[in-house]
Order: sequence, then C-alpha cells, then structure tokens
Amino acid sequence: MIGDWARRDSAISFRNSMKTGRILALSGLFLLASFAGADATERKIAAVDSVVPGAGAGNPDSLWDRTIQDVQKALTELGLYQGPIDGQYSAAVRRAVERFEKKYGSIGRGKALPESLRSMATVKDAVHLRNRLDETRRLQIISATQALQSNPATRDLVTRRGGPARAASTRTCADRPTVACLLANAADSTITVDRAYFRDWAIREVAVAEVRTGRTDHMRDRLRSLSDPRLVLVALRELVQALAQDGRTAEATTIAETIPDAVNKVRAISSIAIAEARLGQRKQARASVDRVLKMLETHNDVSGKVAIVTALASGLADAGDIEAARFAIAGARRFATAKDKGAARQVEFGMITGALANTRQFKKAMDALARLTANPAGDQSATVTSAVAKAAAAEGDRYRVTTLSNLAVVHAKLGDPVAAAKVLKQAEKAAGRVREGYPAAIAKFTVAKAWARIGDAERAEGVMLGLTNPVLRAKGLWEIGVLRAASGDASGAAKTEDQAFAATRNVPSAFDRTILLSDSAIARAGAGLSDQAARVFDAAWQSGRDIDAKWWRARAFARLAVALHAIEGQPRTNR
Repeated sequence: MIGDWARRDSAISFRNSMKTGRILALSGLFLLASFAGADATERKIAAVDSVVPGAGAGNPDSLWDRTIQDVQKALTELGLYQGPIDGQYSAAVRRAVERFEKKYGSIGRGKALPESLRSMATVKDAVHLRNRLDETRRLQIISATQALQSNPATRDLVTRRGGPARAASTRTCADRPTVACLLANAADSTITVDRAYFRDWAIREVAVAEVRTGRTDHMRDRLRSLSDPRLVLVALRELVQALAQDGRTAEATTIAETIPDAVNKVRAISSIAIAEARLGQRKQARASVDRVLKMLETHNDVSGKVAIVTALASGLADAGDIEAARFAIAGARRFATAKDKGAARQVEFGMITGALANTRQFKKAMDALARLTANPAGDQSATVTSAVAKAAAAEGDRYRVTTLSNLAVVHAKLGDPVAAAKVLKQAEKAAGRVREGYPAAIAKFTVAKAWARIGDAERAEGVMLGLTNPVLRAKGLWEIGVLRAASGDASGAAKTEDQAFAATRNVPSAFDRTILLSDSAIARAGAGLSDQAARVFDAAWQSGRDIDAKWWRARAFARLAVALHAIEGQPRTNR
C-alpha cells in the first residue's frame, strides 16, 4: 500500500509529491493488521478526506510536519528508523514504515491522524513494555545465576543444566495405582513438554510430590533439569517447605541454609519454624521465629514482610504454639507501623487482624480492626460497635468483605455467635456490591467460608451453591464437608460430600477436577477420615487417568501421588 502511493507520487511535482505522499502514507499509518480486507481505493479517499485543511509541506510548524516528526520519533524508538527528526517524509521514513508493516502488520484505513498515532503509540508502548520485561528477566536470571554459583552447595545446579535426553515412557498405572507408578508417570510426562517455562513448572511440582511422599533420590537431578535459575531458587524453598511439612526438619534446615536468596530463604525458615512447633520443639521454633524477624529487618518491602510474618504467626497458632505465634505477630505489627500509609497500611493491618484472631488475641484483633477502619480524626475505641461501624465504612467492598469476615470469626471465638452472624450479614451485603466475575465469586466464597467457620454450615452451603464459578463452588463445598465432619456432624458431612461430588462433575476441566478431588482426599486423610479420603481419591483417579496433555498429566499425577501417600499413611476408619 505505501509503495503504491510512493510510486504514484514520483510522477508529479516535488512539492505535490511531498504533500500527497505524506497525506496518503501517514493518514492511517498505525492501525494494525485486522484491516486487511478493506478496499485500498476507499482507504486513500478516506485518507485525503481526513487531512486538516491548510497543512502544507516544508513548513516546520505545520501539523503535518509535526506529525511526521512524531512518526519519526516513534519509528526511532522501535528501532526501525535512524534518520533525522526533521518532519520530512523521506525515502528512509517510507522504508521504516514498510518495516513497521512487515513486523506488526498492514496499517492504514483512512482513520484520522490522532487515532492513527494513538495506534502507533500503543504498539510502541507494548514493545517498550516487552523490552523492559525482557531486560528485567535478563537481569533476574543473571542475579539468580550469580547467587547459585556463589554458594558451593548450589553451584552444580547451574553449571550442570539438565541431564541426558531420554524418551518418555509409555507406562500406565493399573486400576489401583501405586504412589511409585504415579510419580514415575508424572516424571515421564515432563520430558515431552515443549515450552521451557511449563516444563519447569511441571518438574517443580513433581519434585515437591516426590519429597512429600518420602522420595528424595532424584531431588537434585530435578533441580538441575530446570532451565531457569530463578526457578531453582523457588524450587529449593518449595522443597524445604515439603520436607518441613513432612516433619523432616533437619533435612529441611540443611537445604534452607544453602538457599542463596534472602526472600526464599526466610520463607523456607518460616516453614521450618511451623514444623518445629507442630513437633512440640518450642525452643527451636522460637529461635527460628527470632531469626526470621532479624532477617526481615533489612527487607525493604514492608507489606511483603508483614505477609511473611502474619502467615508464620497463623501457622504457629495452628500448630499449637501460641506463645511463638504472638511473638511473631508482635514483629509484624512493628513492621507495619514503620513506614507505609494509605492502602498499603490497610492491607498490612488487614493481615494482622486475621493473625491476631488466629493467635487468640481477640482484644488486640479488635484494636487493630478499629485502627484499620477508622478515619484519621475518628474514635479509636475498640468496642464491638465502633469496630463494626468503621469496618462497614472501610474503602473498597472487597476489602470490607475480608475485614468483616475476619471480625465475624473473632466474635465466634469470643463466644458471641449472634454478633458474628450480624457482622457476616454486613459482609454479604458488601460482597454483593463487588463487581461481577471472579472478584465477586471470591468475595462470596470468603463469606461462605466464614459462615462455616462460625458453625453455620447450612448457610455456608447455600452461599457456595449460589456461586457461578464451578471450581470455587466445588472447592468450597469440599472444605465445608471437612469442617462438618470434624465437628462431629456425620450426616451433614455426608450430605455436603454428595453436593461436592455433584458440583465437581460440573467442572469442565478434567485437570481441575483431579486437583480438586486430590486436595480434598489429602484434607480428609489429614483429618483422620481415611474411608472418605479413599472414596474421593478413587474419583480423582478416574478423572485424571485419561488426561493426555503432558503438562497437565504430569501435574495431575504428581498431586494424585501425594493424595494416595496421605491415605496410605493413615489407619482405616469408618467415620
């Protein structure tokens, strides 16, 4: 298109050539390839019609010359033009335009110049963003590589990338699979995943599954096969977390000490502290918590370190070490009061409120919530009434849902179910105002879980059944079922399980169904409900066994292996 216009221009005078060439070539310059079917003649006529009257060639102050300068600048930034920024539509500019079209698609449909320039700016900005991301990725890879190479214990994880190529196995697992067969099938499936990022993702999940099932023989080989050194650091932390979760704190600590990255290392040590608390090793847990807090002192991301410490505090409380949990949450509160203001501060105190409730510090939780939702000149009292009122006025409906749901659980733990229900009704109203789609579903999911946690499983089920997102609906019902069973409500748990199975059948993805069912089996095995766990695992296996796509199959079989291992490690029950 541009070339045809240029050839026509060559037949007329220089001035008319410059003017007409500019008009026709640049009028629709920067719209992308979706216009390929438009008629060229109509585009040219529309281009002429879009010209601003009086715009002439050779006048550096004219609209056209300024526009051409903008075009030249944009083409220069895209690396397609190296000439002067002089407002002249030269042969060099024309060739740059042709290169633009070749790289980003045919352009021009007679749109007005402002729209055309906006389209080019969109391409330019997208390219710049991609380049910035590429540069960030490049620098991160260099940093991760240098970190791994700096430590003798991890140097081999980057100097020996991958292993000898081998063909993927065609082995299949029997109708009653074994953990070993599931893991082998998962590992084999990673081999033929083409894209490096997805292959790395699957390899990490297989490695974690192997550790969680007590198999560490291939751990370092798995790490060496990762193509991205950044993911090696993440995988090291994930393996520590898996070992700690399995109670193997000595092995976990050995690996954690080798992690040459501060954030991944501190998160790894946090998981060890929780494991130590679960094992009753309170002195060691307190020392690990103290170490985490000291390591985070120099960390610049306040919200990030508050998130780490509040998660640690909640984990310690769940493990039964309330003293260590309170020590951790005191550190989180100190971090949160240091610098951040506004929205970031709200997020930090939101995390702290939930952690305080989990650590049974109900009065402090109320104080934090009141402080969180108060306006600067408002009353800072920690009474129930003021906290609820201020929470209801907090900015952002999604944030109000989380805040009010946490507060309801606090009330329930304080032994006031009436107040808890009243607060959750306010949370429901806030959830109804969240914009539609996934955010709205998450808000309602949060409220439903809170209803279950305060003991109203029937209402929780009603909210879950009303969710339009099939995965969240099924996930929520499975979680409610475990809560009902744990409370001794066997008949209610059986009813919820039937609803959960029905909801899972409506999940369109076989992979999502397999993961949902596997995780539900793991949760039931952990709660001592081995017979229920076995039934759910059977459904998970039936869903996952026919997944053919290798990336999905590797991840699904890895999770199935963990579920089966959890079931086999529990005595059979009839609950």
